[in-house]
Amino acid sequence: MKVTYVNPEDKIDYAFKELKNLGVDVELFENKWELFKSSTKDLIVLRRKAFEILSELNEINIKKDFTYEASVGLAKLKKITGSYVPPNQSINKDELKNKIFGGWYGRIAGCLLGKPVEKMNREAINELLHYNNCWPLNDYFTGRNVPSKFLKKYPWNKYGGKESLKENIIAMPEDDDINFTMLNLYIIEKYGFDFTLDELATSWLESLPVLSLFTAERVAYLNVLNSVPVEKAGEYYNPYKEWIGAQIRADLWGWVSPGDPDRAVELAWRDAIFTHRNNGVYGALFVAAVLASSFVVNDPLEAIKIGLSRIPQESKLAEAIRFSLDLPNKTSIWEEAVNLLHNKYGDYNWVHTINNAALLVAAIIYSNNDYSKAITNVVMGGWDTDCNGATVGAIMGTLLGYDKINKKWIDPLQNRVRSSLKGFDNMNIDELAQRTINLI
Repeated sequence: MKVTYVNPEDKIDYAFKELKNLGVDVELFENKWELFKSSTKDLIVLRRKAFEILSELNEINIKKDFTYEASVGLAKLKKITGSYVPPNQSINKDELKNKIFGGWYGRIAGCLLGKPVEKMNREAINELLHYNNCWPLNDYFTGRNVPSKFLKKYPWNKYGGKESLKENIIAMPEDDDINFTMLNLYIIEKYGFDFTLDELATSWLESLPVLSLFTAERVAYLNVLNSVPVEKAGEYYNPYKEWIGAQIRADLWGWVSPGDPDRAVELAWRDAIFTHRNNGVYGALFVAAVLASSFVVNDPLEAIKIGLSRIPQESKLAEAIRFSLDLPNKTSIWEEAVNLLHNKYGDYNWVHTINNAALLVAAIIYSNNDYSKAITNVVMGGWDTDCNGATVGAIMGTLLGYDKINKKWIDPLQNRVRSSLKGFDNMNIDELAQRTINLI
């Protein structure tokens, strides 16, 4: 049986790529691996060799591109980050409700928008939309008039893609982006704001089927089952530790910390280090801080700057966010901005934190404070379409509030979420939002 992301022969190519991103020359290891692959058909022997090479790669003295190692602790991180402080203003109950409902519905609708075309590249999305004269994107995707030849080459996302087409939507289909937001709600409800890493990991094992997890999350989950200490689960033979998984889990930490990005960062930190390291952790901190700030600022650019100040400024993630912030000085045209992003960050895996964070920041600043424009921008930009749609949707929905989201995105959801998360299938979205408000 092949279990994707966790078998050594799957991990090794990703490990090579991650080391290259950090400036490490791995050519000798790549040649050794290619030679061995061509000389054996025995899967057990192949896996043993892959594990041996992975062990060697783990021992390499990596030239790090960051100033902070995630395992050191949150206190050191705070010493090397900025302190861009959001305005100190109170939020009345009606405004809080509007923003929390906006965040939940905004996240779910954005995720649903990007779900059918996850794994399609930007060019394929462009081609798909032209079959229905729907370019530029301004509504949920449809399968009408799409030729079978195209779908043979670019099939809908197998995880609920067809159910996410406009003509088929009856609820939000099951999706890991939404599972994690609900799981984090459950964790705080059960353990409080001082939840431990052990309590978080226990909640994962009790509530999530392993095959509903991907990349770094699946690795950490199985590492714990294989008796790896929970504090090491995110770094032990994990070539996906800088990918997008922690970033997509960060929303709730911002929502329960309205106007307090520092508390949002602390909560996001405890979550992210279970599965990720370095830029993978920083993506979660950035998003959590942006969302916490979105309760007290009106300008998304200001919220982004507050989020940027909460991560190491020498990190590649900070560099990528600054690159996106500078794009309006280079072009006012969204498609040209996306071209610049793909030219700069196209070598990263399509689910890496750095390229996707850069894209979501650009989509927001080119949206002119319009929810619809922001989520359609980011989905048309490619890479991890459902994750980015969800994060951009959450940020803009929180910033603007529920009443500023066009109901064409909300009504098809019918106030319902499907889920593989224990106890959350057929969940009422209004209830999720109200339970979040109760925590605040």
